[in-house]
Amino acid sequence: MGLRKELIKSNIYIIAGRIITGFILLLLSIIIARLLQPYQFGFYSFVLTVTAFFSIFTDFGLSNTLIRFTSNYFSKKQFDKLSKLIQVIIKYKIFLTIIFSIFMFLFPEQIATYIFNKPELSFMIPISAILLIAQVIFNFINNLLSGLRDFKVLSINRIVQATLKFIFCICLIFMGFNTIGAISGIILSFIIVIIFSIFILWKKYNFLFKKSKFKINKNIIKKFSFYSWISTIIASIYITVDKIMITNFLSVESIGFYMIAWSLTYSMLNFIPIANIVLFSYFSMHNTKKILDKIYLKSIKYISIIVFPLSVSLSLFSKPIILILYKESYLSVIPALQVLAFLPIPLMLSRLSNSYLLGIKRPDIGAKIISLMLPLNIILNYFLINIYGVGGAAISTLLVYLLQTLIFFYILIYKHRVLFKMSDILKPFITSIIIFIIFSYLPDTRSCYGLIIYGILFILSYLLLLFIIKGITKKDIIYILNPILSIIKK
Repeated sequence: MGLRKELIKSNIYIIAGRIITGFILLLLSIIIARLLQPYQFGFYSFVLTVTAFFSIFTDFGLSNTLIRFTSNYFSKKQFDKLSKLIQVIIKYKIFLTIIFSIFMFLFPEQIATYIFNKPELSFMIPISAILLIAQVIFNFINNLLSGLRDFKVLSINRIVQATLKFIFCICLIFMGFNTIGAISGIILSFIIVIIFSIFILWKKYNFLFKKSKFKINKNIIKKFSFYSWISTIIASIYITVDKIMITNFLSVESIGFYMIAWSLTYSMLNFIPIANIVLFSYFSMHNTKKILDKIYLKSIKYISIIVFPLSVSLSLFSKPIILILYKESYLSVIPALQVLAFLPIPLMLSRLSNSYLLGIKRPDIGAKIISLMLPLNIILNYFLINIYGVGGAAISTLLVYLLQTLIFFYILIYKHRVLFKMSDILKPFITSIIIFIIFSYLPDTRSCYGLIIYGILFILSYLLLLFIIKGITKKDIIYILNPILSIIKK
């Protein structure tokens, strides 16, 4: 199978899984928010924030290391090296997870008071610790499957987990367990899928379970892991610093409001048909710069075509979306959503750029960039949250990611000689803004049907104008469709 066809096939599995999973989780988020209402939903969001914060310290770059070296060893059929690599990483993962979980069990009041400024929620910290353990194991298995390029099983894992999560959470909330029930539902879904995944790995890749006496060069792995750890830990703080500051400066309800804005924003990423996790695996396989550049530049072009209109339309229709899905009690979500809707643009472009750099064994560059940006993110969040509330957190996060993306582009263009065509980004951007301005003059809608009609008209208008200015051509459409059709026929 050719590289293009293999990449598209892998992306089809991942994107199909992401769309199904994203739809289930978005529907679940809406139902939970409406069942629990803002105050209880704030409790639920607090647990997820705490878990996300402590998950930073259980990784130390091990996830990227696992994907990068698993892909490399597996493609070369170096199964002894691969088995040994997994044994080493599992030991580190177990140690880190146990240490931080015990810390959360022993000092819940101190964590809730001094880190999150919510002493009244200290009883939720041990629950977060249990969720952390389950989540770490689940993510480890998924990263291993990504390195093995088994994106079919990876997608099935995510769909099954999301489905079970939906069923368990809703049932336990209706049984009267409220926030505790919702979190317990997530934990149960993780446990079942972990058992299923281990069975699949044993059947398909039993060599992974064989004890290897092979001695791998730990210095290479440690060097990669060190920079990847810095990059991962700071990137993770990027994602959580706004939420942590909201827990410190704003009400419990505000945590839930901001989480909804994030949930809707991230659900949009599921509709972008290029997965960074797929590209990272393939970047790690190939050493020829020409091939890497070709994959990267094509991905930039097609991501831009899709992410710009999705972001602009989400921001434009944020008010009717909240009113229709969450009702009036969640109107405070709108200011954050209108801004965060644009986050997928720099988020996808910077992630893709970082995946390229990780693939060419330069994790240090991404680590240095986000290390530089983190203080700015903290400072902006501190001031803007106190001025604009949840909207301030959204503004600071968006500004930092935009600047980060520009730095990535500068380094790739001037240091690594990646030959960008700026028109691949500018044409979708200009087209989206023009359509945004036109649609902003249309009357508001509060009906689901009206929102769907507006959305369809927005996308059709965008595609037509983009085609007219040659932002997308017949050649591009054929380039994408040919391998997809050949895969479907098989």
